[in-house]
Amino acid sequence: MITAKLENGKELTKRFKDSIPEIQNGVQKEIMRLALKMTGKVMGKLSGDVLRVRTGRLRRSIHPEWDFKQGYSGATVGTNVEYAGIHEYGFSGSVLVKSFQREMTKAFGKPISPTQVTVRAHTRNINMPERSFLRTTLREMNSEITDSLQLAVTKELNKVKL
Repeated sequence: MITAKLENGKELTKRFKDSIPEIQNGVQKEIMRLALKMTGKVMGKLSGDVLRVRTGRLRRSIHPEWDFKQGYSGATVGTNVEYAGIHEYGFSGSVLVKSFQREMTKAFGKPISPTQVTVRAHTRNINMPERSFLRTTLREMNSEITDSLQLAVTKELNKVKL
């Protein structure tokens, strides 16, 4: 049987409690670094690996958001562009296309003077395959995120003077 006695336990508890803000600060810095790195990787995927850039709107909309509360630290990398979900998860079905104006410059293959034509509202069938850029990046970075956060906590714990 092994018996251990801890002396000055209150002192040790106080030191650990006093070090919690520093530990949280170290973890928060690492979360911010990882979220920025993930943002860059997602933007890289949107530059050609997954989607071919047309306007760059989706790529420019990728941004990190940090959420630091007492006892909680987290980050989200995402977008507010309405068509991002269709690319991320794919879509198959019908959508309603609103009426719009189109400029015609050719008729029957021959050039004509530019004329505004109204295209009536109609439904369109869409079959868009999944082109994940957020979830795949998170999967790729999963082990790096876990290892980095564990290292950040260990690094801050090692600073505590016992």
